[in-house]
Amino acid sequence: MNILIVAATKAEIVPLQEAYNFDQDNYPLMRSTSMGNVITVLITGVGMTSTAFFLGRYLSGDFELCINVGVCGCFTDRLELGRVVQIERDCFADLGAEDDLHFLPGSKLNLPAPFQVTIEKTWESQFLFGIEKVVGATVNTAHGNSESILRFMTQSDAEVESMEGAAFIWSCNQFNLPCIQLRAVSNKIEKRDFSRWKLPLAIENVNKVLLGLLETLRK
Repeated sequence: MNILIVAATKAEIVPLQEAYNFDQDNYPLMRSTSMGNVITVLITGVGMTSTAFFLGRYLSGDFELCINVGVCGCFTDRLELGRVVQIERDCFADLGAEDDLHFLPGSKLNLPAPFQVTIEKTWESQFLFGIEKVVGATVNTAHGNSESILRFMTQSDAEVESMEGAAFIWSCNQFNLPCIQLRAVSNKIEKRDFSRWKLPLAIENVNKVLLGLLETLRK
């Protein structure tokens, strides 16, 4: 099976790199062959623009499944730090216009641009049945102000936030490619306080799920 794993940074997949012997010569692509599977890692860099660019460049290959792995912030206390979630519906949260204190997505402005995106070709896996599915939001500027957080939460049903997720889903949809977005909660979305973040735990947990999933895909 030919699998593409997408991450914004190498730091988010350190446990994966320790588990597989990846060829490091073709960065941002790294490849490993294991038990009949070809696993390719693509490091896109942070943000929607670089994610969409590199996926547009490389998704034209013969990949059978694409997996986005990373961390996320959480708007709700319902999800504890370190929890791994699946995101099948996401949005370009700041693609639109302000109307005083209200945000107008592109769809309400009659703009030919995506706002909400949902995975069109899902990958069913018994292994992932216990991983909760939540709604995501993708932003250029991560929230860190109490007023803007509250305003966003009144206008969106998103529970988690990243800087790449919607671009990943949208790109995979263009190629009709089955995809999975896995993220672990590294922090509560609040006034920024890095001392409260659990980044190492989030990275460890999301990679545990990824490695377990890859084991189920071995031929």
